[in-house]
Amino acid sequence: MKDAKALLRAQLRREPRQVSGSAICKLLQNHPWVLEANTILAYSAIPPEPDLTELLEALLHQGKTLLLPRCEAGGVMTARVIENLTQLELGAYGIPAPPETARMVPPGEIDLILAPGMAFDLHGGRLGHGMGYYDRFFTEFHGKVMGICNAMLPEIPMELHDRRMDAVVTEQKIYY
Repeated sequence: MKDAKALLRAQLRREPRQVSGSAICKLLQNHPWVLEANTILAYSAIPPEPDLTELLEALLHQGKTLLLPRCEAGGVMTARVIENLTQLELGAYGIPAPPETARMVPPGEIDLILAPGMAFDLHGGRLGHGMGYYDRFFTEFHGKVMGICNAMLPEIPMELHDRRMDAVVTEQKIYY
């Protein structure tokens, strides 16, 4: 199974697809899950992930508690509060992240996660970058997760520890 995932990752890296983050942001801004959530863990995009800056700014403007991930030592991902996107600094793997001094929020206090992935399928399968940060974080989170889609595949090989997304958001529509 790990070999199948590695082959898919290699293929996707050879043929990166740029998706309109703006179209995805428009779909999400009025989505009931986003509107009802008070505390949202999103991400700071690195190419070719869809850029959610437009949505992140809107969430901050609405007074929601916005969290972004920070990759820590030992393969741990923490969710940290940001109050302004200018707070971000270059984190692990070149990903913009909140500073180490930003307040951590435990997974149980998060209402909604907007998760990036290299690819998704119509059943909520997610193919990450292979480092396992989100997989480990999901074990402690029991709320809703929306996968922010860069590429749709017919099927993503799933292992026992993999969590299916509650919804997958593409440029055109949201799949449940």
